[in-house]
Amino acid sequence: MIRSLPKYITYTDESSSRDTPLFVLHEETDIFWDDGPSTFFVTLPEGFTTDFGSVPKAGRAVISNVCCYDPAYLLHDWMFSTLYKGPDVTFHAANTLLRKNLGDLGMPAWQRFFVYWAVELGGRDHWRTTA
Repeated sequence: MIRSLPKYITYTDESSSRDTPLFVLHEETDIFWDDGPSTFFVTLPEGFTTDFGSVPKAGRAVISNVCCYDPAYLLHDWMFSTLYKGPDVTFHAANTLLRKNLGDLGMPAWQRFFVYWAVELGGRDHWRTTA
């Protein structure tokens, strides 16, 4: 299971347009997730920027890029970030964890399928290149 502290993540929408979403965290946020018998966590700093789910504008009608899935998207963006400090993880493992965490948060399997393959096929250029 994945969860955040604080439970309700606060952020400001700094998007320059609806085509390029950008949000800034208002406060330090801890993300906890389980992997088998172990629980891990990372601390995201106040001011961390994210697009939450990198869902293209056309896809947001069926797959939300913000809402109850925020902790999973935040963790994934943090793992892609050059600021990432935490358990060693590969590109593929980060995407697989995103798929699992979205399921834990209630996203239907067909939506998780599309999110997973979108980041597997289109996310390599962003792996550990953003801050």
